[in-house]
Amino acid sequence: MRPICEAIGISWQSQYNRIQRNQVLKEGVVVMNTPSAGGEQESTCLPLDYLNGWLFGVDASRVKPEIRERLVQYQRECFAALAAYWQQGEAINPRAALPAGNVSAPLRLTYNDRHFRIVPVGTEVWFVAADVASAVGLRDSHVATRHLRPEHKATLPVGRQTLNVISQAGLELALLHAHPERVAPFRAWLAEALNLLPTTTAAPEPERPPVASLSLEARNFTLDYLERCRQAVIDAGGTLPAWNQEADQRISDNMAALLISDKRWLLTFGDRGEPQLQAIPREADIFTPETLLDWIRNPFGARPDYLPVILKAIGERLSSPRRR
Repeated sequence: MRPICEAIGISWQSQYNRIQRNQVLKEGVVVMNTPSAGGEQESTCLPLDYLNGWLFGVDASRVKPEIRERLVQYQRECFAALAAYWQQGEAINPRAALPAGNVSAPLRLTYNDRHFRIVPVGTEVWFVAADVASAVGLRDSHVATRHLRPEHKATLPVGRQTLNVISQAGLELALLHAHPERVAPFRAWLAEALNLLPTTTAAPEPERPPVASLSLEARNFTLDYLERCRQAVIDAGGTLPAWNQEADQRISDNMAALLISDKRWLLTFGDRGEPQLQAIPREADIFTPETLLDWIRNPFGARPDYLPVILKAIGERLSSPRRR
């Protein structure tokens, strides 16, 4: 342990005292005879399985400046791994769960005079988390990724560095935490930027029924909102009660039904087939030109008191100089 402490720039004696104060670390201490230039000497050792826990508790402000950022990032991952283990039953190392497919050379662009890198992986594209944070005004890559699920983030080699990246789905969730005024121009720029990628890297959109698509979007948005609520309580110094994840799932799965129940909606489709919902009044009627005439002619259609209003509108239209 002493060479490790000296390598990262902290006092071995203070760390030895800290180990002795910790009931778990103290149980793992072993003193071994190790060879050195001056002959054998006693060395205080910890089992390898205890090393991560010891490093997790090191005060980052006391280590060498050149490794401080990496240690802070490591400790953040430790918090996330512990939370995933106890709340979800497993913790996945993002570096051990890389996106499927070959990693291609990143597309290096510039947005608002700052680097923005897009990394093609197979038929998908991933984005450097730090670049996304910078583009939309988030503090750092941790803020951009802390709410994302494991499948939405990973660590990939980008040039000579290994960086945190997020998928397109992860990008959409990250943008929910940014100010809309920063997001709108970024979306427009990104749409143009993605057109620069070779067509072979474009990920095909899976075909889903409109209702399934709406339900999935509502479910993901609800899960993200619930997570943000929990994080807001923690950031404010509050203590969360025992959280029922099954209730989370039920709420999110039923959100689409809750949103549209007891209302009337107009379902239309965009140019790319994406479903769009628009609320309409309960008393509203929707007509084609042919059904509008039938509605007027039908004794049980248009109310008699409404017919003069229709005739007046027709007269105004016919008298308009702009008619064609």
